[in-house]
Amino acid sequence: MKLNRLNISDIIFLTIMNVVGIVAYAVIIALCCSTVIGMFFCTAAAFLLLGTVYMLMVRKCRKRGAYIICGILMGFVGIVGGRISTTLGSLTGGIVAELLAGNYRKKSRIVLGYMGYSLFFALGIYMPGIIFGAEYLTNRAGGKGMSAETIDLYLSIFNMKTILIVLILNVICSFVGALIGNKIVSKHFVKAGIVKEDEYEVFSIEDAKRKEKYTKRRLKKQNPDTILGQFVKEGMNVCDIGCGFGYFTIPMSEMVGKDGYVVGVDIQKGMLEHIEELIKEDESYSNIKLIESTQSSLKLEEYNSYFDFALLFGVAHEMSDREKMFSDLYGAMKNGGNALIAEPKLHVSKACFDMTLNFAKKAGFEVEDGPSISMMKSVVIRKRG
Repeated sequence: MKLNRLNISDIIFLTIMNVVGIVAYAVIIALCCSTVIGMFFCTAAAFLLLGTVYMLMVRKCRKRGAYIICGILMGFVGIVGGRISTTLGSLTGGIVAELLAGNYRKKSRIVLGYMGYSLFFALGIYMPGIIFGAEYLTNRAGGKGMSAETIDLYLSIFNMKTILIVLILNVICSFVGALIGNKIVSKHFVKAGIVKEDEYEVFSIEDAKRKEKYTKRRLKKQNPDTILGQFVKEGMNVCDIGCGFGYFTIPMSEMVGKDGYVVGVDIQKGMLEHIEELIKEDESYSNIKLIESTQSSLKLEEYNSYFDFALLFGVAHEMSDREKMFSDLYGAMKNGGNALIAEPKLHVSKACFDMTLNFAKKAGFEVEDGPSISMMKSVVIRKRG
């Protein structure tokens, strides 16, 4: 996904949404500050409830600078209220959030950015009290018309331990608010076409090398024999789409035996070269053929109605054209042949997974429940016999 700079329409959208957020923030703060305890936890409550607004903003734009714009606009709250520290906290939070969000491709980093933003915003609010102490707090409270009794109670609660709790709560509440916000955005705004569906980066060779170090640990939770045993039998022709370093490809070769055939497909040449080295080291893997695919084609044209089984393990969400992918796969499968689709539960959103299944159905596959796999959601798709 190519990320461009913010344009005029993006800035207008961010401005409108920030105005909505600022108004909502003001209402939440006013309600919370009706009690002394509420005054300490008002920002945490605000970032909990505003998670949907911010997730909608940044996921709609998904361009560098979105969080900085939020920080600048929210900074006006501090200027209007005569609190420069709040403005500085907001601006700093916007910059920190921008760094944490990176290229806005990963929802996890977008959430992390929101958490950083809320933390520094809260610091901007409470820092003057920490630095200047009781006199500053008394002047501020008196300016808001608080009674002497209320001010004394506020001062008795205000200390470093309380502020630390408040800051931690801000981070927790912003995290929960972002999670809820993302679910709402995916469920309603993505399906309505207002926000684009999540796009994911291709699992890199560097990531594969790091993951290979933990193969023994992975075997305990995602054992190829256990996962594929009910699908892959001796003599079958099978396909491993997104084969990577061959975690499933090599075991599939052993399972189909010398009378079977395995085709490993991957978009990255370096992944296939790694498997080629394994094939050279062991002649029993000579029943494996490797194909370098592209984002627009699986390159399976010569395998018309050929495969008994296909595996798409943690790869479907990375395909930029899943409609074409399932169309290619449907043509390559035998009548009655099936494929296992497994996607990471924490990484791939429900909206993305549902869209994947819709593309499979559109290609002509029937969708059935998949096996239980640790940390994965799975289905089996079958070509009508």
